[in-house]
Amino acid sequence: MNAPALPCQSSNGTEAPALAGAPALPSLKKDNSTRTGRSKSVFVAEENIRLYIARFGEPQMGLLTVTTPSPCLQAFEFQRMWHSFQTHAVKEWFPTGMWVRERQPRSGNWHAHAVVNVGWDIKTAFPFAQVTSGFYANVEPRLSRNDAVGKRVTVWELLV
Repeated sequence: MNAPALPCQSSNGTEAPALAGAPALPSLKKDNSTRTGRSKSVFVAEENIRLYIARFGEPQMGLLTVTTPSPCLQAFEFQRMWHSFQTHAVKEWFPTGMWVRERQPRSGNWHAHAVVNVGWDIKTAFPFAQVTSGFYANVEPRLSRNDAVGKRVTVWELLV
């Protein structure tokens, strides 16, 4: 005895086409609260950075973009160089911070973006227009430090 056909099934057991005008099912590849892979990582990074800025205040935040002096296509090699730079320079300059690494679009080299807590209000009196035009005399002196080799390191160039 044959069972009666289900509404979405033809009598021979094959699926019938969807009814015209029926709503489309949501795609599992879109961001519909099912976070997997890269989209989850991006969401978590954005949320952590948002909370970090909220905790210390936007006026104290500085932004760094750090690139390697030579081509760096291996993530492991970039991680090694970043760790050295972070240990010997960044942690001396800034008490806390968050960073993410990414590839540069054209060359494929790795670089890092960091949000750091400068420890004081850097934005309110910062002369953005003057620095953009190359005039640095009115930049806060705390943004210029000497490194271990004795070269002049201008931290504010990293922050703007």
